[in-house]
Amino acid sequence: LDFDQTEKKLYSQMDAYADTFLQWAVLDNKVVIIEGQVGYAKYKRWTKNVNIFDKKLVIVPICLQSHWYLIIIIKPGQILFDAESRQNGEPLFLVLDSLESLSGKKSVKNLRLYVKQEWLAKNPGQPEVSFSKKKMKTVRPRKPEQENITDCGIFLLHYVEKIFNK
Repeated sequence: LDFDQTEKKLYSQMDAYADTFLQWAVLDNKVVIIEGQVGYAKYKRWTKNVNIFDKKLVIVPICLQSHWYLIIIIKPGQILFDAESRQNGEPLFLVLDSLESLSGKKSVKNLRLYVKQEWLAKNPGQPEVSFSKKKMKTVRPRKPEQENITDCGIFLLHYVEKIFNK
């Protein structure tokens, strides 16, 4: 692909992962809660050469029980600043699920664990940072939703397309 400079800059500000990224979060949930690093150890190589805290968007598509939805980690590096000092917006988890009843609560919880472990790995010796609900909100905006049980993948692609067009 031949990207122009604008596209290169845009893509350098985001990162995306396959749906298997969160399989541990859902299927091995008890292991993750008991030992937070177990799930992280399986996936830390995915971000070995990437600092997600420098990204504006980290896009995580998820397939759970044959249902696709999307969680976007927005501006995770802003967690370092208190609310008054943030000049580039606040960090948050954006959940885009076309079947709101599934809403990805466990996935967000486990992404919080992953991001915390990623912070500790990328910033050894630095003070621990809280990625709690209070410090990093979860937002579930109003959006188009599917009216059947089969269109979740199309909706996920639509959500991603809207994000790239902004």
